[in-house]
Amino acid sequence: MKNLREIKKDINYLASEVVSDCLTYLAINDNKNQEEISKIIGAALDLRDEMVCKINDYPRDSEANAGKPAAGKAGAEGKHRVRSTVTMKYFNAVGKEMLEKTDALFAELSKLSGGGAKAKK
Repeated sequence: MKNLREIKKDINYLASEVVSDCLTYLAINDNKNQEEISKIIGAALDLRDEMVCKINDYPRDSEANAGKPAAGKAGAEGKHRVRSTVTMKYFNAVGKEMLEKTDALFAELSKLSGGGAKAKK
């Protein structure tokens, strides 16, 4: 499983790709649909903030797993902890939500540019 830093990097990467594509669209199309593009950029940044907050506020491991070091990774301080299946499912759900919402933002941008992509419902 990825650590929290890698998950946050993935979230930032996806949001920055949406923003980058929006800015590219504006540059190519002489600022056509600037208001709609600004809304997409704002939505991407809000989504990034929302997902990072969800990752920071993940459900902590139960008392049964608390303090147990991961197999073979316990240092002198025992920093590495076992993550419960509830926590792993939570991270997977947040990742799936990020991908779905990012895909919807790309679909909005594609719709503005005249592309044939349609958002899934």
